Amino acid sequence: MVIFHLFVKEPSCTKEIDSVNEEEQEHLVGGAKKPQLAQKTVNDWFKTPVFYKVGWLYMMTRLIVNISQVYLAYFVTETLKLNKSAIAIAPAVVYVTGIFASLIAKKLNRALGLKFTYFFGLCFILAGSVYFYFMRSLDIKYRPAVYGACVCLGLGGSTLLINSLAMISQMIGRNVDTSAFVYGSMSLLDKFSNGAAIMLIQFLHPCKDQVICCYSCQLYYRNIMSYFPGVCAVLAFLVLMTIGKNTFENPQDMNKRTVANTVQKTYDSSYQSTDSKY
Repeated sequence: MVIFHLFVKEPSCTKEIDSVNEEEQEHLVGGAKKPQLAQKTVNDWFKTPVFYKVGWLYMMTRLIVNISQVYLAYFVTETLKLNKSAIAIAPAVVYVTGIFASLIAKKLNRALGLKFTYFFGLCFILAGSVYFYFMRSLDIKYRPAVYGACVCLGLGGSTLLINSLAMISQMIGRNVDTSAFVYGSMSLLDKFSNGAAIMLIQFLHPCKDQVICCYSCQLYYRNIMSYFPGVCAVLAFLVLMTIGKNTFENPQDMNKRTVANTVQKTYDSSYQSTDSKY
């Protein structure tokens, strides 16, 4: 680590941003220059509504992923009474399916956009929550079907996490001077919310003073694995619907659209002036 910090030189971000701004200005029609946007300060972020919305989505995503991972082992052993091997198999299924989701996330984002892909992940989480709820009512020989719920959890959790991080990155854009503050704020929100959630869950645990799990404890783990991710998914969906359609548009696509609109306006004005002469 010491060698890395001493001998690896970091390229200047300011020069790269200036060069990109100059390239964009050259593409504008008629030589009209587009004024460079000032870097956002910390106070500016507190006045930006999307900052709170993205923070909420990231917090809900982390709660879904982390809390389900913490209590999944208790659910398969205490509630479903599966073999001890399920403690390793269930999280492994979640991670493997999560890797698969990460491989197709880029293509989905290009085809559907970040917002709709995030909604796609929420659907998997809700499906997994319903799946977890009805697992205990099955006969014990059918309970290994819980791995199907783990597949939904892995696909949904990985999709949500990838897209929430992408939303943060696109929200920051070229405001690199305060990017550390944005990522730090999101991480702080994540840590506090997860810690508070686990403390509350353990405080409400019906068997917190007993070593052997009782019937109420079995239902409690079932409710945690079904209600908690489901409620978080619904809360995330409500905030997601308040975010504008083009909030997370690809900057390159936005620049192309701006140039195309400028060309169209120039063409229309020249056509109207020519038509007025005749």
